[in-house]
Amino acid sequence: MAKTDWTGTDTVKPADMNEIGQEINQLREDVDNIHIPPATLTEAGIVQLSSATDSTSEAMAATPKAVKAAMDEALASKQLGVEQKANVVAALNSIGVAASTNETWAQLIAKMAGVIRATGNATAADVLAGKTFSNGSGNGLTGSMPNKGAVVITPGPADQTIPTGYHNGAGKVAGVQFNQNALLVGNTVAGTPGRMPNRSAENNHMPGLESTVWPGDRFFIRPPNGHFNGSTWVTAAVPGLTAANLRAGVNVAGLVGTLQEGKKFYRQDISVPPYGNVDLDINIGFNWSVVLLIANVEDRDGGISSFYLRHPEGSLSTGMSYNGNLTTPTLTGIHLYYSNGNNTTKGITVYAYGR
Repeated sequence: MAKTDWTGTDTVKPADMNEIGQEINQLREDVDNIHIPPATLTEAGIVQLSSATDSTSEAMAATPKAVKAAMDEALASKQLGVEQKANVVAALNSIGVAASTNETWAQLIAKMAGVIRATGNATAADVLAGKTFSNGSGNGLTGSMPNKGAVVITPGPADQTIPTGYHNGAGKVAGVQFNQNALLVGNTVAGTPGRMPNRSAENNHMPGLESTVWPGDRFFIRPPNGHFNGSTWVTAAVPGLTAANLRAGVNVAGLVGTLQEGKKFYRQDISVPPYGNVDLDINIGFNWSVVLLIANVEDRDGGISSFYLRHPEGSLSTGMSYNGNLTTPTLTGIHLYYSNGNNTTKGITVYAYGR
């Protein structure tokens, strides 16, 4: 150890120098033996520097270089975020959603969540009026389809247009009620076939079901049920309705009687066209005695063309005819054949007389 002399000056003796040397060496040894552990999150220690910007180590310290790299990346990200916010705001505004870059991302995200990203092709006419919808070209659109509700259509003689719009399923086309027996067979109404028989297709002379007479007034025929097209006649058998059974000159439904009361007489006027002929059976209607055929070009007052006589005993004479215009005589009739060789109409008259 150094000592101070009477002059106040420290003097170091050789022994002291040795002692000091030993202390220094001991200090060096003590320092060399000191152990400093690595730094942790809970204890101080030796820290290793690192310039990595992607390390996850918790035992290294970042260098200024690493800090600068991270700062540069953070600034770039911030700028990108600003640009992306501007893009998001522009997109929201373009579809009608009010937005501003002054809003936080949390506010913008909430607005984006409320946007429906539609891809459909529906138009306003396809959507019920008052309802909103979105399609590939926009959001918040309003439909224009009319709401017709429950429409009832009554069938008529002409086609009816179904109105454009929404129908709620409660509408209907009214049913058609009709009597099938009043609709002609072969026709269909509302999917139901008719049952009325087509009588005109069966027979142009349709027999009636029954008939009756109001004497002196009219004759009735009850037709069968069915359709008649106007060309069909409803008939009833009337075998006794002949001209010979009607008094001469009496007209019954267009049939003129020839019956002569008292003396039996028959007359029929016939016209023969130029170069034409007649060929018919004549029913006289009673047992005749004399039949005459009188012909003339101009009128019916000419001479006898032919005749037949019946003898009192009833036999027929065949030798007393002239030219054969009257042939095939029977007790109540005769056949007439007459040929006109002139170019004008010839009038002929057949007369018959009874006993």
